Amino acid sequence: MISVIIPIYNASDNLESCLRSVLEQTYLDIEIICIDDGSTDTSLKILKKYKEIDNRIIIITQENKGVSSARNEGIKKAIGTHVIFLDSDDKLPKTAIYELNNFKNYDLVCGSFRVEKKIYELEENEYKDIKQFIINKKNTLYYSTVCFKLLNLSIIKQEKILFPKIEYGEDTSFMYDYLKYIKTIKTIKTIVYWCREREGSLSRKKIKNSWEIFEMLYHKGKNLVDDKNKIIFFNRGMKATLILEMKNKKNKEDIKKILKKIRNLLIKEKLQIKNVSLYEKILCYLINKEKYIFLYLLLQIRLFFIPK
Repeated sequence: MISVIIPIYNASDNLESCLRSVLEQTYLDIEIICIDDGSTDTSLKILKKYKEIDNRIIIITQENKGVSSARNEGIKKAIGTHVIFLDSDDKLPKTAIYELNNFKNYDLVCGSFRVEKKIYELEENEYKDIKQFIINKKNTLYYSTVCFKLLNLSIIKQEKILFPKIEYGEDTSFMYDYLKYIKTIKTIKTIVYWCREREGSLSRKKIKNSWEIFEMLYHKGKNLVDDKNKIIFFNRGMKATLILEMKNKKNKEDIKKILKKIRNLLIKEKLQIKNVSLYEKILCYLINKEKYIFLYLLLQIRLFFIPK
């Protein structure tokens, strides 16, 4: 059996299409665990309606505690051998679970996905060295989110892997923990997930402790690769943190404090900046040389191209 875990909060606009996409799967041996996270709209009413149609739906209700808590409750309830995480705004193509289940002997199966009309296609590949999966730049999205993939629920429960309660990056944290315990990965070209484009992207959020989250995620991620590739996790976190700080504070002195913390980490970790993009090399160089005015201007230019 495969457990499909769907956290739900005020999702009435798209919830029915999400549920129908799961109920219409060609692979039938599933349980659909829906966690209503204190919705104030008609989400719970919709869930109850669909449970009457199909008893594979399991409803859990809780006070509003956030997506991490909702998913964790789903994990506790799940009894499948494998798990798929689905957001309540999104949908699964009819054969998605069937296609993923074909490769269930791998510890992690990643499929291609679509955001509106744009397709993010993976290459058909298998990895018996997790490091090779991580350092392949085409796979970045696949170890920073839990969607569009099949995970081994036994590993998750045995190693007590849960989502942390943080303002952002909960998927990334979960995946870093999961990757520590697996040995094989399969990537497939088949589209297994349809994402809706929605408001509230990372660059629009107000984040209070972005530096602490960056530092935590970096230290989790760096242990998954050898020393020369630690810069991958540093750069991913650095760019997200700087953009968030610019969005939230827009104060040169505040940004300067964060930049000094990043510089200290860069020096302390003795990170190598080979095999990174030119933009990332420039960022690292400016941070290392404490050219904060130039860096601030560069970030302002970069920020200009991010949708408001």
